[in-house]
Amino acid sequence: MTLSERLDQYIFDEGIAVEEIPLLYYNGFYDYESGWECPVITINSNIVSERLKAAIKGHELGHHFTLSADLFFAPYLVKYRADRWATEYCMPVEKLIELYEQGCRTPLDIAEQLEIPVEYLYKGLNVYYRKYGLYKDFGQYRIYWNPFDIKKDRRRRK
Repeated sequence: MTLSERLDQYIFDEGIAVEEIPLLYYNGFYDYESGWECPVITINSNIVSERLKAAIKGHELGHHFTLSADLFFAPYLVKYRADRWATEYCMPVEKLIELYEQGCRTPLDIAEQLEIPVEYLYKGLNVYYRKYGLYKDFGQYRIYWNPFDIKKDRRRRK
């Protein structure tokens, strides 16, 4: 199942409607209190890239799970929490390690395998950098977030 299909299924299971309309200033937004019967994710219909649409859906779904204020006037923290949710769902650390083991070394290769735009990969790495600091050890692996690199140390336990 592709990332877009998994996100669509998640959105369906949560009872969220999705609409695509032309938007001038936003790629998408999440609305939960405008008199709709259910929450709505609106995506800019001018976007043709399926990968970008999937990344936007992930971000807006993150708002669904972390929302506590009106998004248009929300502080930066609310937007960061949505980015963090989307990052942990679309590019979990375990998947980054798995891709490293498969031979993916460049950001373009990793973004291709994760089915997200490269810009969203960098945004996600920045989220992990803010969460963990310069690096984080995961079993035998040490992941450096900025600049991104994964090192395997066979001396460490799994």
